[in-house]
Amino acid sequence: MNKYFSRLLLIIILFSSLGGIRGGLAQSLADITADVTLSASNYVCYRGAAAPAPTAAPKGYKPCYISSYARHGSRWLIQPDQYASACRKMHRADSLGLLTPRGCEVMEVLDRMVDVSAGRLGELTDIGAEQHRGIGARMASRWPEIFKKGGLIEARSTPVIRCIFSMENELWSLKQAFPALDVRNDASQADLWYLNCQDSKKRRHFLTDEQWRAGMDVARQFDVQHAEELSAINARLALALFTDTARVKAVVNIPALRDQLFDIAGNMQSHAFATRGGHAVPRPVIEARYDLYDLFPAADAHLLWKRANWAWYVHYGHNPVCGAEAPFSQTYLLRSFIAAADSCLATQQQGRTPRNVATLRFGHEVCVLPLACLMELGSCGYRATDPDDLAAHWRNYEIFTMASNVQLVFFRSKKAGAPILVKPLLNEREVTVANLPQVAPGYYKWDDIKAFWQTKLTGK
Repeated sequence: MNKYFSRLLLIIILFSSLGGIRGGLAQSLADITADVTLSASNYVCYRGAAAPAPTAAPKGYKPCYISSYARHGSRWLIQPDQYASACRKMHRADSLGLLTPRGCEVMEVLDRMVDVSAGRLGELTDIGAEQHRGIGARMASRWPEIFKKGGLIEARSTPVIRCIFSMENELWSLKQAFPALDVRNDASQADLWYLNCQDSKKRRHFLTDEQWRAGMDVARQFDVQHAEELSAINARLALALFTDTARVKAVVNIPALRDQLFDIAGNMQSHAFATRGGHAVPRPVIEARYDLYDLFPAADAHLLWKRANWAWYVHYGHNPVCGAEAPFSQTYLLRSFIAAADSCLATQQQGRTPRNVATLRFGHEVCVLPLACLMELGSCGYRATDPDDLAAHWRNYEIFTMASNVQLVFFRSKKAGAPILVKPLLNEREVTVANLPQVAPGYYKWDDIKAFWQTKLTGK
């Protein structure tokens, strides 16, 4: 009898788990069906402007310090061939008279993008600049107690122009709101050891060659498992663009063109000339002339997103196949958060000058993503061995959009012995940290969070 009930319970748990996976996967499909631009993964335009107002602090507490790491804002694509290679493929087909009317329109869009991107690859776009001005303005309006009496802001950026300008735009908004602020900013190779650490010799848990190969094999398995679906996407794309789908295969690599067009379609939301509403709208609307998403119906866009979601997780998340080690690449960055907070809070407590009120850091998505996983913000610490299970719980468009950021806002009470509190924010939205207890909704004791992170970093 006990054995029977044990088996029955196992079956119930299994079906409940499958139901949860299907439900979460359906949510990502619903999200992308409602707003296909979310399928763009790391090209998704920042949505922090639509975040709800933060929960009020417990009685007697006032904000006193903020620490952040932010990705640069929306940018042009980086690699020269990301625009040009797709354009060459379309012109090759055109020279053989193989383009449909829609294919001719797509070729014209690619011609335009090759032209306007000349000399700007990887640079911040106009919308990217607006994103960080908006982040700075909201910092100023939400936490005026931090800045209104002046104080020192320490800001550091990687020496990449899109990151530097992102820093400058955010600081511009803060200075405009509070002219008395003392701002000291820099962008130097000297700070890369923590701002963008990609050096294996400086990582405590750098992936071994075996772990890296295992991760690559896992990522490649997605294409094997979904070969039929991907082939169907290729066929639909070829039918839309080319008059002779059999003949065009001899001159155009359709899978490569698919991936290139999907990236270009996704990154159109980075440009004011290609969208309506700019950075502040809840979702970007791409101008009809530049919109390539008709080439990727919602189900196709969802599959290509799930493929990218899985690949990003495998290489930067707590992927068990790789020993769940990848997020530890940001060990030095997380230690920077801890050390700077303790130092600045002590400076304030002791009444020393200059009074440090903010530590702002600017870099890249390959740091924001593993940092959020290492900190275990919200569901970022989730561990999965299946792309569907992952998509049900861990969605990259909620983590590392353009201008994505991690903010820690600190609060102090005048009451003797009262603990320092901290509010963690991911893209300006309140998030939990692992399973740690909250003092009040959205608020943790700094000592609790710090101890959790230090234990994770040291393995003790």
